[in-house]
Amino acid sequence: LGESQSMLAAPICCPESDDLGVMTILFAAKQVAHFETTHFLIDCRKHSDATIIARVMLEGMSLLLWASEDPDDRPKKWRAYSLVFDLRLLRERQRTGGASADDNEDALLTRLETEATVFLKAGRTDFGNPDAYRSRWHLDQSGKPVNISDIISGLDDPNLLLLYDSLSNWIHSNVPGLGRAI
Repeated sequence: LGESQSMLAAPICCPESDDLGVMTILFAAKQVAHFETTHFLIDCRKHSDATIIARVMLEGMSLLLWASEDPDDRPKKWRAYSLVFDLRLLRERQRTGGASADDNEDALLTRLETEATVFLKAGRTDFGNPDAYRSRWHLDQSGKPVNISDIISGLDDPNLLLLYDSLSNWIHSNVPGLGRAI
């Protein structure tokens, strides 16, 4: 646990243009936070809850591995998808009266139009509407969403797939997962 905490104590840097580097740093920080939480839960004998977080960690690692298989495209898509989240946040702030002139809506809409068109749902062109966008950033070459389970299967690691399936069975209360717990 101490090593995980010290891992992020010093600044970790990469060029801002290195989408995979930025993605790796942010994913690593999230993995450390999840690890600390699972460690706490296990100490409290909350193994079932720790299992749920372990699956989330496995999914995060798998997304990062999948993105690294196409380092010029997938990390760029991941980063571009953050613009969709920015739009959702901006629209929520406008709805609740918290928006300000500093929000740079015009710049955001321009970036969405140039960097995030791949995330628009079929037939949609309304860049300023958060509902016009797909719910995830991980897309195949044709622009169709890729499920996490397909990403993990595509990593071609039978142990990873077995672990993911076991964790999924437990989390979704499937018979094999519950049966093994009894």
